[in-house]
Amino acid sequence: SQQGPQQGEHFVSKADADFGRNWCWVGLKEFGCHRQWSDHLTWSQMQALAVEQGVTTKLEFHPLQVPNLCDKRSNGGHRSWSKEDWTNARVWFENKVAVYVLSLPQSWQRRQLVGQCLGELNIKFKFVDGIDMRLPGALKRAQQEKLVPDNFNFERAQANAFSERQNMGSAGSIVGTVGCAAAHFRAQRAELKKPVMERKPIVLILEDDTCPEKDFIPRL
Repeated sequence: SQQGPQQGEHFVSKADADFGRNWCWVGLKEFGCHRQWSDHLTWSQMQALAVEQGVTTKLEFHPLQVPNLCDKRSNGGHRSWSKEDWTNARVWFENKVAVYVLSLPQSWQRRQLVGQCLGELNIKFKFVDGIDMRLPGALKRAQQEKLVPDNFNFERAQANAFSERQNMGSAGSIVGTVGCAAAHFRAQRAELKKPVMERKPIVLILEDDTCPEKDFIPRL
């Protein structure tokens, strides 16, 4: 019942049914989330949009454990935090959260802006050099650093991404995806290199175009 509209959008091919994917879930993500990326919809709103397109089920769907609390946009609005809230949140944050910012070495303007933003929030962080896979030898260096498996075959992975099953053709080359993943591994490893007693249980990795809300710490 889900194949007609999806095929009409060139979203799901006739051969896709052979891959055993949950197409109701794929349809919900594509038509409810990916195509409404900047609208910040709730899960229930996303499902309703996907149902209108005939690409997902009308059955009750709750991906969140506490939807009555977590799936309300009003809970993401501004609120007043007491001095005690701020104090407790900052102590917790500094003891539990390590912050790393991914940024290409040459992106000095972005580094300056994100540094200013996090500085205003009194969030301590460290830059981790991003990986530009477009540069000659970048993949090999990432493999030597053990950020990418030695047996990783870029051409094969790219062909797989373009396959009907993965349906990533509209995204173009996976160069950026591979570089982004490798950089995230580099940031995780930076924390793991610390002595055990100095490691934080939570590692927060941000991109260099990020600027959290002013009350990010108590929200977290």
